[in-house]
Amino acid sequence: MDERGFSLMEVLIASVLAAVVAAGTLASFVASARITGNYNASTMAEAGGISMQIVEKFRDNVAADDTTFSTSAGGGWQTWTPASTATSGLSITNRGANAKYRVDPVANCDGAGGTCYKVTVQTCWDGTC
Repeated sequence: MDERGFSLMEVLIASVLAAVVAAGTLASFVASARITGNYNASTMAEAGGISMQIVEKFRDNVAADDTTFSTSAGGGWQTWTPASTATSGLSITNRGANAKYRVDPVANCDGAGGTCYKVTVQTCWDGTC
């Protein structure tokens, strides 16, 4: 009897073993992607909330009919540091978050010769801006 090579049973056992190892490795990659995805989603939601605080500030000024827009318009980027309401160390306010905004006049935007204002907001963290 010639005993060179592998029997069918040895090949099947090796294949099952390789499949189990591959499945475990794949599961760890999937878990890592889920954790990273949730982290990014919460970070973006927090950044959106910070940007909304600035927009709300200007909306309140419009309701009060004050001159905030005309005095802020054309002044370039203004820095606004959000108050930290963080409950975890992963919060962007704990990682140096800041926001920049600028107010630009838009002439004759209502068709009646009036001036409107465009507010642009940029929220940054981890030294990205």
